[in-house]
Amino acid sequence: MARRARIEIAGGLYHVYNRVSSGEPVFADPNEAVEFIDIIRDVKKRDGWTVFAWCVMSNHLHIVVRSSSVPLWRGMHAIQNRFSRGFNRRLGRTGGLWQGRYKAKYVSDQSYLDRLVLYVHLNPVRAGVVEDPVEYPFAGHREVKKRIRTPLVDV
Repeated sequence: MARRARIEIAGGLYHVYNRVSSGEPVFADPNEAVEFIDIIRDVKKRDGWTVFAWCVMSNHLHIVVRSSSVPLWRGMHAIQNRFSRGFNRRLGRTGGLWQGRYKAKYVSDQSYLDRLVLYVHLNPVRAGVVEDPVEYPFAGHREVKKRIRTPLVDV
């Protein structure tokens, strides 16, 4: 049975998320988290994304992004594929890294966007990793608070 095709709108705003297979804490290694974020940064620039919020936890990710005329799937494929190949090469492993296809929920109104940005920024707090989201280095909250020179978030 074929997968249902994604419906994407050029210039659409999405909550994109995915989890590492088996909940493996791949991004608990700061070097892996930084590598992943750098790939997102490259794709953002290449595809003309606007990033509203992001968070990379030990075993999953969230990005709130407005796509451009370039389809969202193209950027997400590049991010996940490029990171997976590099990760497998660095660790001498084979096979899939992601639990499945990334999820992309369309953000249809301002109220939902406001709640979503808060949800993404507070993800490390809810997980008990930090008490203040500004303490977590792999999320966009610090960027919003002006503590990062080259933010991924379009503040």
